[in-house]
Amino acid sequence: MHAVLVTPGRSEAIIAPILVQVAAEGRGRVRFQGISAFDDGLRAHIRRDIVPYVDQVLGELGISMPRLAISIANPDVTSMADAGICVSGFSADVPLTLAMLSAVLGVPLRQDVLATGHLASCAGDIGMVGSLDQKANAAAKSGVVREFIYPALDSAGGSLSSESRERFRLALRDAGRCVRLRSVTTLAQAIGYAFKPYNLLCGALRRGYWGRSTDGASGVLSCAGEGVFKEMLKRLLLRGEFEKARQLLALWVEHHACRGHYPPGTGKLLGDTLASMPSAILRLKAHFPLVPEESILRLASYATAEHVEDFHGLIRANGGESLRCGSDAKTDADAEAILDLVLSELDERTLQIEIHAPLDRALNAYPLQEDGDLHSHIVAFYVAMVVELGGTLSERTHATDAYALVGEAYRDLGGLKAAIADGRMPGGRRRLIERMYAAMAKQRVENRVQFVFQQALDPLDYQTKLAVTQAFIRRFSDALPESVLSQPAERFAQHWEELVRHWVASQAYVRKHLYFC
Repeated sequence: MHAVLVTPGRSEAIIAPILVQVAAEGRGRVRFQGISAFDDGLRAHIRRDIVPYVDQVLGELGISMPRLAISIANPDVTSMADAGICVSGFSADVPLTLAMLSAVLGVPLRQDVLATGHLASCAGDIGMVGSLDQKANAAAKSGVVREFIYPALDSAGGSLSSESRERFRLALRDAGRCVRLRSVTTLAQAIGYAFKPYNLLCGALRRGYWGRSTDGASGVLSCAGEGVFKEMLKRLLLRGEFEKARQLLALWVEHHACRGHYPPGTGKLLGDTLASMPSAILRLKAHFPLVPEESILRLASYATAEHVEDFHGLIRANGGESLRCGSDAKTDADAEAILDLVLSELDERTLQIEIHAPLDRALNAYPLQEDGDLHSHIVAFYVAMVVELGGTLSERTHATDAYALVGEAYRDLGGLKAAIADGRMPGGRRRLIERMYAAMAKQRVENRVQFVFQQALDPLDYQTKLAVTQAFIRRFSDALPESVLSQPAERFAQHWEELVRHWVASQAYVRKHLYFC
């Protein structure tokens, strides 16, 4: 968790991460460590006010507070001189409290959030702190902070002078162009901004305090109410985030099985949500069963007569049974959603991991020599690329395949004959294998794109294919040639391979994803 501090003699606030870890057993509830120090007054305040508050919140969740080690990372401005800062005052109360809760509960904090504020009461009220204008400016200039949590102007524990209030208002106006501003009056509100809801819910289910409290900070941490789980599961499934949905559902099942309780309505929720999703999303993202069947069966002994129907629905939905296969795209928005899902399988990171990184390894590791047999170099480099990509080689055809790739690489430069002539020129072998690399990358990307589109779209009805085709052409009109744009979308709805080939070959796509000319 990041705190924002103002040190004497500096006109600008500095951002410093606060680090809290569960410590080995020893004397005291907390120990302080690191080069940067907390002054005596702040240490007393932490022990007297913050530790009891954290202990109270954890107690409401049924969690005992262990001994904690607290430090503040050395900001760059002081680490250059190998010196530490001395932290005083109340500005670090909110980030410190959040970091302590995070360490004990095992729930990660967001790393793009900056917080300041005074823990002003045992009820979790957040009070005013000084130099808020400098702190808002630091948040805006950081380049990494996306949200700034700060005390509301009418917070408890003091007020700003009219001059300070105006400076802060102007600083907030400027900072609001770069970061999202979150004014808070209680720690419960700060928790809602500092943690991702998904992480909070998973933490509550994993540690067993889900729904244990409904009030204040502990209520936010416990994610009380089945509605929170159901809304989160539905949101993840509809976004196609199946891995997260699988983890959440598994924690939900385990939580209730450990407590000997069947969660009513779970089968209907899962079945209805999956049934409402375009089948293209299910084919691309879902891997059934979502949760191991033995985990689901653990709930069987806890299902009463009124739960039997829902339990059988849970088994069917978890296994992907009885999902509808109708028209997917009822509106342009549906077609755009299907297209987004298809393209998410072709994002730059996926292509880099699956295609470009292996080819880079082959290119960088290949022991290129400007002498020796050119034929051997061509075949050896082709083999190296296929092996890095995890492919299989045919002893009968790998040499032929290598020369076919060379011919493709030089297709617009005179073909295979021109490639052999180029390879015999000074520096030509380097050019030859680089063009082989580029041609292999293009082929593999095109194959990957064709596979993803075929898997997602082939089983769809014609109207859905047409709607997605129209959405694709609209979105990439700048990257597609006039020969495509002048044709009706109906021509490509059943023949995506032609559209994909044009798209992959377009210079806009090549520059963005393939990194070769």
